Amino acid sequence: MYRAVSNEVQAQPQAQAQPKFKVLKALGRGSYGTVYKVQRLADGQAYAMKETDIGKMSHQERSDAALAV
Repeated sequence: MYRAVSNEVQAQPQAQAQPKFKVLKALGRGSYGTVYKVQRLADGQAYAMKETDIGKMSHQERSDAALAV
């Protein structure tokens, strides 16, 4: 079983951020992005993380997606 997490886990600049998750594999792809199986480095727990391409979304869809996190 996987837990959903936001892809905002690394909101800091990439050069300074410590990775919190390790991508294990891609689980699926859709019209707006990709879902990955990831492992939290702190405890090894498995999660599903969705990476979304917001450039393909309308303003309303971006607003709705932000509320779903």
